[in-house]
Amino acid sequence: MKKSQKILLFIVLPIILIACVGVAAFFIFDEIDQKNKFTTSINSLSETNINTDITTKGMYGVVEGIVKNDFKTYMESADILTANYTEFASLQPLNIEVLKTDGPDFANTRPAVQAIKDENIAASNALKAIVSEEEMNKKIADNGLTDKFATLYKDVESNMKLKEGVDTIIAADTKFDEFLASVLEVLDYLTANKDKWFIEDDVLKSTDQTFIDEYNALITKTNSITIE
Repeated sequence: MKKSQKILLFIVLPIILIACVGVAAFFIFDEIDQKNKFTTSINSLSETNINTDITTKGMYGVVEGIVKNDFKTYMESADILTANYTEFASLQPLNIEVLKTDGPDFANTRPAVQAIKDENIAASNALKAIVSEEEMNKKIADNGLTDKFATLYKDVESNMKLKEGVDTIIAADTKFDEFLASVLEVLDYLTANKDKWFIEDDVLKSTDQTFIDEYNALITKTNSITIE
């Protein structure tokens, strides 16, 4: 009886060993499969292919979700800023026709310019958050990423050149924000001094030299801001 138990033991052990090898092989192949799917999915992202569909699972899926959401935010924020440049150009807030029809209180023009400025600030802050070291580390902690996947997340976004893109956009938008603030300053000045100017022959005129000097200084400052 003891002899048969020994034989059974030797028979069972190889089966257990084979099963363990099979499980290990499965995890290795699954890891390779997930990594390949992750790479393919991330590489497919472009200006015309912005999606947040998760094609992988486990931690690869978590990182894929973070990266795709960041890319979506990047593209949407950049689009907002571009659209706002176009909208502002169509407003022409300091055009003589606007001064005639909407001055001196600029009830339509001023809120429109302010809305563009506020929306730009929100879009800029969203872009900055994508590449902020503090925000990236927060995402790592909130999503429980191990060192391996935290490194993957940072490496992928580095390879996507998101930081370089954000830095370029923010540099241009900082100038645009400065320009918008200067335009608002001009409008506010005209409103505050509404009794000191008038439009004649499509020209802003005044009999107050101090007003003329201060207004011209504001216009000169506004025109000196170069938006690239």
